[in-house]
Amino acid sequence: MSEKTVFYSIRQIVDLTGLSEFTLRGWETRYKAFKPLRTPTGRRKYSHSALQKALLLRELTLRNYRIGQIANHPEGTLQTLLEKKSSDQRPLGRFQDKIEQILNNVSLQNWDRIQLEFRRVSRSARPNIVLADFISPLVTEFGRQVASGIMSISQEHIFSSIVKEALYSLRYEANVRRRSHRFVIAAPEGDFHELGILIAHAMVAHAGIKSIYLGANTPKKDLCEAALRFGATHVLVGSTVSQKEGAKEDVYSYFHFLDRHLKRDISIWLGGRNLIKPIVRSREVEYFSSLNDFARAIQP
Repeated sequence: MSEKTVFYSIRQIVDLTGLSEFTLRGWETRYKAFKPLRTPTGRRKYSHSALQKALLLRELTLRNYRIGQIANHPEGTLQTLLEKKSSDQRPLGRFQDKIEQILNNVSLQNWDRIQLEFRRVSRSARPNIVLADFISPLVTEFGRQVASGIMSISQEHIFSSIVKEALYSLRYEANVRRRSHRFVIAAPEGDFHELGILIAHAMVAHAGIKSIYLGANTPKKDLCEAALRFGATHVLVGSTVSQKEGAKEDVYSYFHFLDRHLKRDISIWLGGRNLIKPIVRSREVEYFSSLNDFARAIQP
């Protein structure tokens, strides 16, 4: 079935865009943004083109465009405005154009196109370059947009799955000069955001360092036990949410438990949006404000 023959109810448009029914009706009646067909019983029928326009309008209004200024623009013009607004933001490195394209396609929920772009980039550069210059800044910028409300929770979940698939498909060319290091990588209990630590785990693998990936939502006791049994030299904790945002406890408490129960020769490395810098004199502690800083730290 072609896109032209697909129709959506107003409830489906609400579910797919995150816009309220009140907003959709207002954009239609006041600003003439849509001209839906009607069923014999008077219910609205939105085309696939109308869905795409609703997504574009949503993204542009979140980026401070006024609906009255853009409601009557065709899709092509709205797409151009979205791309221009994205290009006005801070530089994203050598893959900036690709990153902007992917973020725009996330906004429009073009998931097949996003997967295609990931595959193209992965084939175009070495794994360490893909990790440091493409995936890391892409995930950082995506996280910023999620935090600011530009991206929805459902978009975050689907995008995260695509990034994980890309990470698993990378082929690492391990550097064996750092095999004495042994990392255990985790996020605190109640913190279910794992893209950052997954990327860090991939960077560790590429550097030829042995590691165990415990993942998100890791109880502190389990982390300490895993570090002991694995003979860890380093514990990396990525904290992205505060206790108010869902973590079981504040990161200070989590960190000081690790400090008390881990062997003194184990270094604790901390990173993530919820980064803290506790005063510790009894062991080596490192702090990373970005994944690129972490990547540089693990290189020979």
